[in-house]
Amino acid sequence: MTNFLSPQEWVEVRQSIALSHEQGLVWRWLQAHKRLIEYRSYQESIASASDVKAHKFWYATKNRILIALTLTEASIRNVKLSKREIGRRSNLSLPTVIEVLRDAAALGLIDEDNQLSKDSLDFISDKVVEIISSDEFRLLGEAIRSFHLSREVPVDPFNV
Repeated sequence: MTNFLSPQEWVEVRQSIALSHEQGLVWRWLQAHKRLIEYRSYQESIASASDVKAHKFWYATKNRILIALTLTEASIRNVKLSKREIGRRSNLSLPTVIEVLRDAAALGLIDEDNQLSKDSLDFISDKVVEIISSDEFRLLGEAIRSFHLSREVPVDPFNV
């Protein structure tokens, strides 16, 4: 017959498991974040040689990437943003936002309401799906789930 843990041993094991899930989550977040930075750096490095207009434009600078992500979120939510609001959400100056939007409009990547073209929206959406499909993000998702599940189970089941 199996020896059962004492209530105190049970609590210690649960605390150790919770700590393990927390440390695992931090590790997985670091790995996913590193993968994201590497992915973005690679996309920036190949953008100038790309045949895809949206790739060439949006990945040319960090500011353009921030604006593209801001506009993608607004497009998905079907929200129209002013230039000032785009600047606020992307933490960029208004002159920078105006310049990027002007250049994007000239290439047909956004419309007069600062909405992404279908090509731009599809391109950015595909890039997001591509990166979150990586093992690092899958494992981060599993770590997040394990972390939250470990917090739902009481550490001391004898005092619930």
